[in-house]
Amino acid sequence: MKIFNYGTYVDQLLGMANKSFSVMYQKIFKNHWHNNRFTANMARNYVHTDWQNGTYEIYMPTAPNPTYNLNYMRVAIKIVKPGTKEQLHQDATEMHKPKIFPAGHVDSELLIVITPNQWHRGIIRGYKHHKQRGYLTAFIVTRIPERAMKRIFCLLATFYKHRTQQFLKSLGVEAPWKYDYKQFTSLYYTVVERYSYVIRLMLKNFSDSYEWFKSCIKEVFREVGVQNMVKAQIKELRHKVWEDQVEILQRVAVSLKIPLVKRGGGG
Repeated sequence: MKIFNYGTYVDQLLGMANKSFSVMYQKIFKNHWHNNRFTANMARNYVHTDWQNGTYEIYMPTAPNPTYNLNYMRVAIKIVKPGTKEQLHQDATEMHKPKIFPAGHVDSELLIVITPNQWHRGIIRGYKHHKQRGYLTAFIVTRIPERAMKRIFCLLATFYKHRTQQFLKSLGVEAPWKYDYKQFTSLYYTVVERYSYVIRLMLKNFSDSYEWFKSCIKEVFREVGVQNMVKAQIKELRHKVWEDQVEILQRVAVSLKIPLVKRGGGG
């Protein structure tokens, strides 16, 4: 039976989170909100990683705020050992206190508790931890890091999809629409012509973030596919090595006239 390594599990999850989220600052957030031409709102990436305690926290900008500089979505992840339903809910409650404080205002929040297993049968369900829209606590129970990250990316893609829908609806643009900025140029420029540069920036930020998490989901699928292929090759190789070893032993036994003892029986 394969021994589960909790430390490796935490390292893999935090490593994948850093790889996926931190790159967003350079490719999306900095270009939109701190390009030193029209905007200078986000001078650095607001992210906190605690490898010792298995926590990760990042702030993703959603809209400009005249009073508080920028509005942010706070995403906090906590990786915990298996526990009861009550313990997992307590872990979620402890995540309400931020680790870092960006120069802005939080208008939405996603709290995620990840555990490889739980000490009770049944499903532990997420819930809204604030009466305002955009606040969600989620629980992910899986021993596979890639599966946990896929779930996180799906939650965030859904968030940005709904945020884009509500944003366009408030501008009088009704469905159907696409979310890729490069693929709905006519709609995009119609919105831009009617509204300001800030509106264009918010729309581009939502669209790019949505497409980013869609690409992250595809990347996880590719990674899982590669891992499954490698596992199958290793399994086939082990079987082949065992067959070769048996054949060699049989040849040696015949040449030395030594009777072979079969497994589970006498010879």
